[in-house]
Amino acid sequence: MTPEHWLNIATHGLALEAAARVRAEYLAHLEDALEAGESAEAVLREWGDPHTANRELSKAHLTTREARYLPAGYAPTWAGLGRALGEDAVPLLLLFALTALAELRSGETAITLALLLAIVAAALLRWLVLSRQMLAARGRATLYWLLSFPTVLMAMSCAVLASRGAEGWHEAGRLLWERGWTGLLIVAYLLYHFSRLLTALSAARKAEAQL
Repeated sequence: MTPEHWLNIATHGLALEAAARVRAEYLAHLEDALEAGESAEAVLREWGDPHTANRELSKAHLTTREARYLPAGYAPTWAGLGRALGEDAVPLLLLFALTALAELRSGETAITLALLLAIVAAALLRWLVLSRQMLAARGRATLYWLLSFPTVLMAMSCAVLASRGAEGWHEAGRLLWERGWTGLLIVAYLLYHFSRLLTALSAARKAEAQL
């Protein structure tokens, strides 16, 4: 096994910047060892198993999967604003298609209009803050999650249920139970959505530690 092959295995799955930083550190160590008279084989034995090294490096450095959970931010331009709004365009259209038409027929549009306005306002605030790099990585990740479409939708739903008191929560639980697999999928998605925040915070801590 060559040092290059070892490094390819050891850095597999790391984010590009993390992989480049790790490779540079190992190659610098290799160069120093070679100048001191050690052989490449001896250095590789010192480095150990590359798969074990990969697991350890993945615990300390940002991985490609974790990097996907970190908001990259938006450009402070109209194009950046369009991107922020565009991220919620599909769920907004689906929401309108599923609920607005029925409410328009019954004349009850207040909840849908309030939800649409809340989602648009959240997207605008998300763009305003993330386009100016005002927060550290963990703050940015938390804010991005709080102002995402699923979180706003859950917050609005909880507000509606809270306004109805215990009866509203009981009715929501009953509907989830009666819908069987559909209700189970909804609960599973909520747990997944919360897990995204935990993964984002873990990734943000790694990113901050590597600055």
